[in-house]
Amino acid sequence: MSGRFASTSTRVVALVGGSHFVHHTYFMLLPPIFLPLRTDLGLTDPQLGLALGTLGLVVTALQLPYGHLSDTYSRTLVLAMSFVFGATGAVLTAIAWDFQSLVFAQVILGIGIAGHHPAHYPLISAATTAATRGRAYSVHGFTGTLGLATPPATVALFATMGLDWRLAIWAIAIVGAVYGAACILSFRWFVDPGVTRPPTRDRP
Repeated sequence: MSGRFASTSTRVVALVGGSHFVHHTYFMLLPPIFLPLRTDLGLTDPQLGLALGTLGLVVTALQLPYGHLSDTYSRTLVLAMSFVFGATGAVLTAIAWDFQSLVFAQVILGIGIAGHHPAHYPLISAATTAATRGRAYSVHGFTGTLGLATPPATVALFATMGLDWRLAIWAIAIVGAVYGAACILSFRWFVDPGVTRPPTRDRP
């Protein structure tokens, strides 16, 4: 790797780690706002459970299709799709006005969340060696855990400032969208295409 595409495993792991953080914040959007969803939208516990279950179902159903797309065409294409759908789903969650709109938001959010692991794992594998891969995946796991902790903290922070839960979700969506754009551009400009796209000989 040389020239403007000169890349290190540190750069790729950092970009993927940030993506893991963002997508895991999306994964944890609903639980911290269960109470205001009950009061503001009049939702019941079974409805909240169904909305959360819809998210999980969509994420599960799309793992293999996204994995095939990542192996066949482009890892960063899958990642870009995840960022776009994830941020859109977060915005739709912030503006949901009833049960149906909330479930629709979770479907879109699930389409976004589903692609991040199928993109992350081959990116890390392609950019690291056997001697560093364990540490790379440890960083990946650490950033994902931080992402899970962020929505509860963000919603609580906004509440202490007297701000609405919708603003907290908007803030998460905006941060995710900005990072997503920066991440994809960084992969395009600063990372060797051999990392971001599978070699022709390895494509299924």
